[in-house]
Amino acid sequence: MNRLYSLIICSVITLLAATHAHAINYNVPPDAAPSSIAAGDTLTLSTGGSVGDFFTSDAGSFLTMTGGTLGGNANISGDAHISGGNIGFSFFTSDNSNVTITGGDFDFLFRVLGNSTVNISGGTFGNSFDVNANANISGGTFGNNFGVRPGGIANITGGSFGNNFSVNNNSIANISGGTFGSSINLGAGITNFIGSSFTLDGSPIAGLSTSPTEITTRGGATLAGTLTDGSAFSIILNDTGVPGQDFVNSTATLNLIIPEPTTAILLSLSTLPLIARRSRA
Repeated sequence: MNRLYSLIICSVITLLAATHAHAINYNVPPDAAPSSIAAGDTLTLSTGGSVGDFFTSDAGSFLTMTGGTLGGNANISGDAHISGGNIGFSFFTSDNSNVTITGGDFDFLFRVLGNSTVNISGGTFGNSFDVNANANISGGTFGNNFGVRPGGIANITGGSFGNNFSVNNNSIANISGGTFGSSINLGAGITNFIGSSFTLDGSPIAGLSTSPTEITTRGGATLAGTLTDGSAFSIILNDTGVPGQDFVNSTATLNLIIPEPTTAILLSLSTLPLIARRSRA
């Protein structure tokens, strides 16, 4: 029996050593760009480097991008840190990947899928950004059609969002910062606005606290307030479609939350208040 255990342990050690021995570290440039990286591999893409379309990274790999160009239809299942460069059409995160983005210029279509987590504090993103998993957003500039899709959770503490921001069925958006364009669409998901000075048609809303208070008013009333980061916001509570205006489904859960005092103090020390009210087309 002891001999059997010894054989098993030796086999495992041999397998791990073989896996480690075959791990490849790519530096582009000067290395030739791979079309994919496997578990244990790393890819560092910097200024002057280019990786082609349909790049894939497997779970257990790591991509570092500080510059250069990453082609379209990239699928990231490993971890990644992107701080610069240009990323082509259609960028997907999937499986259990953990992706941190502090910069970079992303083309049309970004999708957060599987059980992946994306942390964004900077960068520019084209139209169509879909959150079907986990997104933590504290900065960045987003085009039109940012959507929190079924199964998605978006924690938004900052950033600039274009028109047609949406929260869809079976999704959650926690919004304590950022600015938003026109035609917000809140479906049958949960949207939590976290801030202060909330009003309904200009009248202060009494009784708010650190616990969620649901707003069920519709019929075109205007909900306004100041988010925790100091950004002013407003949304028209239409439950019937009006071209160019916001829409809040009668089945949408819309909550207002006053932040914990310590949260508000920390944010006030780390961010400058944004005064601009979201623009309307």
